[in-house]
Amino acid sequence: MTFRDSMNGRCARAYRPFLVFVLLLVTLPLRAADLPLVRLQEIAAAGAPGLALKRLDAGQPDAADDPRRWVEWERARISILVEAGAWERAAVRLADLPPATPEPFRRWALEQRAAFRIELGEAERARALLRELVWGAGPGADSGELRRWRQLVIRSYLVDGRTGDAVTALRRFDQDYPDAPPEWAVLRTRVLLRAGRAAEAVSRLPAETSGELRVLGLLARVRAAELAAGAAWEEAVGLAQSGDRSLAERGRLWVVAAEAAAAQSSPERRALALERAASLAQQLSPSDVLFAVDGDALWSAWIDYGLLAGNRRELLIGDDPRWFEAAEASLPQHPVRARSLLAVVAQRGGADSRPRAHARLLELLAADKPGMAAARHAYLRAGRYASVDSIPENVRYRLVDDALARNDVTEATRLLATLSEAPSGVEPFSWQLLRARVLVLGGRIDDGVDTLHRVLDEHAELPGQRLDRFLQVVFDLQGAEEHEAAMELLERVGLRDLPPQRRRELLYWQAESREAQERYQEAAQLFLRSATLTDPRGGDPWGQTALYQAAEVLAQIGLVGDARRIYRRLLRVTEEDARRSTLRHRLQQLRLREPDPEDVPAPAEEAP
Repeated sequence: MTFRDSMNGRCARAYRPFLVFVLLLVTLPLRAADLPLVRLQEIAAAGAPGLALKRLDAGQPDAADDPRRWVEWERARISILVEAGAWERAAVRLADLPPATPEPFRRWALEQRAAFRIELGEAERARALLRELVWGAGPGADSGELRRWRQLVIRSYLVDGRTGDAVTALRRFDQDYPDAPPEWAVLRTRVLLRAGRAAEAVSRLPAETSGELRVLGLLARVRAAELAAGAAWEEAVGLAQSGDRSLAERGRLWVVAAEAAAAQSSPERRALALERAASLAQQLSPSDVLFAVDGDALWSAWIDYGLLAGNRRELLIGDDPRWFEAAEASLPQHPVRARSLLAVVAQRGGADSRPRAHARLLELLAADKPGMAAARHAYLRAGRYASVDSIPENVRYRLVDDALARNDVTEATRLLATLSEAPSGVEPFSWQLLRARVLVLGGRIDDGVDTLHRVLDEHAELPGQRLDRFLQVVFDLQGAEEHEAAMELLERVGLRDLPPQRRRELLYWQAESREAQERYQEAAQLFLRSATLTDPRGGDPWGQTALYQAAEVLAQIGLVGDARRIYRRLLRVTEEDARRSTLRHRLQQLRLREPDPEDVPAPAEEAP
């Protein structure tokens, strides 16, 4: 089982039928209409928004039949989409309402679409929707709706960088709504901070602040120099490290900490804070421009601190070996210093040293709290790397691998398109496999398969881990339902001199492809060969798994007697209660299809 354990979860697939059936035994079927909306939202919050939305699709009443309940269900749907971050999908959904939609909901839908466009950074589209809202629905709107629409207009100005317009709209709003609710203070503080009016923002803060307003107030006091920079640092870092903060809140707090560090003239603290802020930047919506951190700010912080640390050690620009030594000597106690020293070499070192510095910087980021999220920000969100071609090749290679790990095939394809050959320091085998995987996942199946065949042509041997990595791309082919291509590759691998257990594994993967192609007789034969290759009875765990799969296929094609015999054999050797229960259930299912000869009593002998 060691090979399966290395296959990113594929080890569970062989035993999946046992587990699935045990779960079915304790799970009752539920209709979506029987579930209250709060339960569907709980399902979404538990990590299954797709399931919740499917149940909504099945249970939502027609708007023409029951408009009130339809509205309740539709609001729940939009809430689930928003919680999942699917702003675009929510906006598109609300743009196509049924004719029977009540007018108040139409106004609400248009308002939400404008808000979603703001969250997506599309300020002009948002204002177009708001104009439609005011002109078309304004006469029927209440004062609360009109107030919200005007606030959305102000938010759109902030997203656009039209700070002057935002301040003008703010002043008019304050005049028209002197009794605005406390939450208005959040937007007002954001506008004043963007306009460079930090002192005014502080003067207009409520006596008690919490949540987002507390973060904004802390930033305002730092910028207005009304709070000591050291105290601001301690408060911001303390709040950021507390366990009750959302990731977005932590990201904002690290930005505040970076400004406090700059006010302290502490390059080390600023570099640390911007690393953490960059690692959380994707948690903020595009509309949150006040706390936006670009990659150039991070590089600037690294270089400032790196130059300071280098000067203290009397390091000279160009003496790259000593900078590398100083970076390694800083570990593990001072990882930010190490990264900052490497950043100086990466940007100002010799041509031969820069790729090495970038590679080591990526290694340290990936291994520490900033992680690859900060690395992506440094290279993909920085003006100094305005085009993908300007990113060092070895960095692009590493970012492709990272994109695949996050299932971001679009990003991986975009980065790979700029690499025509293996970067310096990357072995051709790894390069070819990465390229094949991106091609397969990106839908260029023929090119990906050709690359895999070329790997087999060029490498007479694929020992241990290399074969594991090769097979991972074959599994991607199977996942793309390209089973014939996967079979050809597996058969070519099977022609090589392989250990018996590895050969059993290949037979199993081949059986899976044949089963997916509905070539069930071939699938059953391959499962049986996998089970009995090293043990005629298939009594070891791998053999039992393959036998079970063979029985499932045999039952599917009507060979009930063969399936029954295998289930019985497994029942004799299986000790775990859950698996025994599953096997008994399978046998009972076969009895319903075809009586079991062992259950039929023999006829009585006739009297002489």
